Amino acid sequence: MPTINPFDNLNRGFSLVDLTTAIDNLPPRPSRITSLGLFSDVPLASPTAMIEVRNHSLVLVPTSAWREPAPTGSAIKRKAYALNIPHTAWADSVLAIDVMGIRKFGTDNIYETVQEKVLDKLQQARDNFDATDEYRQLSAVKGVVLDSDTTSTLFDSFTFFGITQKTVNFAFANPATDVRKVVRDIKRHIEKNLFGETVTGYRAFVGPEFFDKLIEHPSVKEALLGWQAASVLLKDARATGFEIEGVVFEEYTGRVSATDGSTTVPFLPNGEGLVVPLGTRNTFKRYLAPAARVDTINTLGKAYYAWQTPRIDQTGIDIHVESNTLPICLRPQLLVKLTNS
Repeated sequence: MPTINPFDNLNRGFSLVDLTTAIDNLPPRPSRITSLGLFSDVPLASPTAMIEVRNHSLVLVPTSAWREPAPTGSAIKRKAYALNIPHTAWADSVLAIDVMGIRKFGTDNIYETVQEKVLDKLQQARDNFDATDEYRQLSAVKGVVLDSDTTSTLFDSFTFFGITQKTVNFAFANPATDVRKVVRDIKRHIEKNLFGETVTGYRAFVGPEFFDKLIEHPSVKEALLGWQAASVLLKDARATGFEIEGVVFEEYTGRVSATDGSTTVPFLPNGEGLVVPLGTRNTFKRYLAPAARVDTINTLGKAYYAWQTPRIDQTGIDIHVESNTLPICLRPQLLVKLTNS
């Protein structure tokens, strides 16, 4: 009776579409920024995105005499920018020795299959890519998208659009600081720079040190006690957050291991924070470029791609996963950095 080669693409393996679909359908590990759905996806057919900016402004229209020609509007200033989408890839393999005689977890007479081993590897890749995407999205909300080394810049919204970042110092060391007034001024700054954009709410993500100083400040402590019901006081307000002047403050503690695994890197500095405008339409975009393969040329990009290649010596399968995405902020004038002293 003929035997089935477990590494034969035609018999037991996955096609590019199958494997890509598989990693898309794996349960993600969404983190806080990702779960807010701030970024809307823009699939591309190439690794380059073109961004066009039109500087609209409201002007007062002068009166004119009846039956005379109306004054003409000034030409709208337009600028076009090009940006390259970064390529992020991950590789692994499933060897024959990895599944040979290996019992499936939780059973006593069923062997592990190649497909199950491949899916295990894909889940590991998906977890890593989800963490990377969360880190990049938070970086984009801060205005500067960083690479995995936490120092190399992939995209700087402030430099790209020629905008100076707004920074607000809460001055917690001063008991007389009116925190509510500081928060109102932040909202006024954002509202002043909307230029037709919509905002449905505001959420501030702050580091642990910032959060502790915020809730202990005299101008906040009394308001916080009055805002919370007695049954809620026993709960941890760090995750649920609390509202000041229409802005919900929440402690953000996301961390991830550095590429070399030697240390963990906080997504947000301990004593800093940022304010995120919610419900925007054109402020946060995530550009998706297609995979660098012949069979994906001129197709619209996806968030993830995955494929496998059997080794010539039949000792295993090589797995390749890539995600060519770039989340950016198109309106950096709406981004507000929070500091404390």
